[in-house]
Amino acid sequence: MSATARKSDLLIAARFCHVISLGELNAADWITGGGPKTIIDCIFLDPLFQDQSANDYRLTLSSPCIDAGNNSYVDADITYDYLYNPRIVDGVAPWDGAKVDIGAYEYQP
Repeated sequence: MSATARKSDLLIAARFCHVISLGELNAADWITGGGPKTIIDCIFLDPLFQDQSANDYRLTLSSPCIDAGNNSYVDADITYDYLYNPRIVDGVAPWDGAKVDIGAYEYQP
């Protein structure tokens, strides 16, 4: 017995959390069709990386990704970022509490 799946047979429920979209495209537009789409805490602005052309994706001081994450999504075992800096740091004024940054690198003031 065999079966063929067609695109019209698929229903996908999408949830986008803490996405950085570098283009004009809204993340929910990546999926077409009638499935439910949820967008939570996503950034649709230039993330202002240090030097994207040189693959340096550390955040600059004015990045909208600093303190834009949700600490409840960070596993308790993840205490460092990709460069072994502390994962959750209060990176911007008004210095009202440490929130995780969106991305692989936590901004270090």
